[in-house]
Amino acid sequence: MKSIETSDLRIGNIVDYSGRAFLINEIYKESVQGVNIFDESDSGTIPIEEITGIQFTEKLLNKLGWYRADGITFKLSADRVPNSNIKNHLDIEFPYDNAGIRVWMHLKDGYGSAVYLKYLHELQNLFRALHFREI
Repeated sequence: MKSIETSDLRIGNIVDYSGRAFLINEIYKESVQGVNIFDESDSGTIPIEEITGIQFTEKLLNKLGWYRADGITFKLSADRVPNSNIKNHLDIEFPYDNAGIRVWMHLKDGYGSAVYLKYLHELQNLFRALHFREI
């Protein structure tokens, strides 16, 4: 598995370390400082080569607010849609090619495009860039 680069991460990303989900709260050149989101007493500096991305499951998408609309298409539930004038939204196709998800970005100006994502932190970064808030 290809390791994650620190340049691909930001504070607030969730990554996997030894089978546990860690929230990143500091980033260094070759390591990250994080906290286990399920046991906040467990935190520390983790070498970058020891973390991996969290792959998508239907359960994870549901937890983040997406629901299966039909077939492989997931839409964001109304209570999770950002209250803003941005009006960008993301539809997800999962599973897509067994390598992750395909995210359709529908932008307020009527344009749209698709990107392919494999890990949760990538979706977090895209959502943050479009809506200026966390998922």
